Amino acid sequence: DTAGGEEFARMIQVKESFDPRTCIGSGKVEELKTLVENNDISLVIFDFELSPAQIRNLEDALGDVSVIDRCMLILDIFAAHAVTSEGKLQVELAQLQYYLTRLTGYFVNLSRLGGGIGTRGPGETKLESDRRHIMRRMHALQEQMEEVEKREEALEVVEDEMTPEARAVVEEQGVVYNDRDGDLVTSIVNGKDCVFASHDENGCCICLIEKAYREGRTPWRKPISCYLYPVRLRKVGDFVGVNLHKWDVCSSAFIKGRRKGVKAYEFLKEPLIERFGEEWYKELLLVAEELKKQNML
Repeated sequence: DTAGGEEFARMIQVKESFDPRTCIGSGKVEELKTLVENNDISLVIFDFELSPAQIRNLEDALGDVSVIDRCMLILDIFAAHAVTSEGKLQVELAQLQYYLTRLTGYFVNLSRLGGGIGTRGPGETKLESDRRHIMRRMHALQEQMEEVEKREEALEVVEDEMTPEARAVVEEQGVVYNDRDGDLVTSIVNGKDCVFASHDENGCCICLIEKAYREGRTPWRKPISCYLYPVRLRKVGDFVGVNLHKWDVCSSAFIKGRRKGVKAYEFLKEPLIERFGEEWYKELLLVAEELKKQNML
């Protein structure tokens, strides 16, 4: 019930030792197959940790039905009840760590899974089919988790300086959320200001995290993603895609940039070099010059 499924029946098997192929033995498998076929059951849950080979053998024997074990069910319940973006990150990382340890033989079954119990989180998309891809995804999640942790550490330092509206947003959804593109970003107030944004006596917007860093109250500066904004980075296989997002909140800045003849990549020179290096930025300038010659920029 906690996982959102409807229990139809329970089956108990008493054995001196578990069957290495199916856990419950061939006789009990036949009994279970009859129950599944006669009642249009789509999912079988074992209150035991199964090996990848056992899951494959059971699904082969039972036909068009998915089989999951206790660990997979627990992870699915966590995935279903994760509310904050940080919680969803933790669940996905836990799922991938679990699948990685059971990689051999298990991924044969994933193509047969649709939505539903045991398939939330990474399984809802196309779960990575090889160890290298999973490790890359886990590394990206761990980096995101580290950024979230640093934001939370900074929150303890600057929370009293934040607006009441910003504190309310953080209380409700945390310091980060997934935007409409699915990217993990710092939470914002009224679809506009970052929760860590404040204004000085001249009305200029300042970052409370950066302010605290410069005053020596925190060892952590705002993340590179903030320096690069509105440029957003996205992993594309082994490459990093660099995309310019034209959010409505940035419209005034774009208008001012056009008036002054300053391109976004020129305005963001410092953070782009910090992220990619001097040589990369020089190559970017060469490409920009070629695009200008062809009236494409």
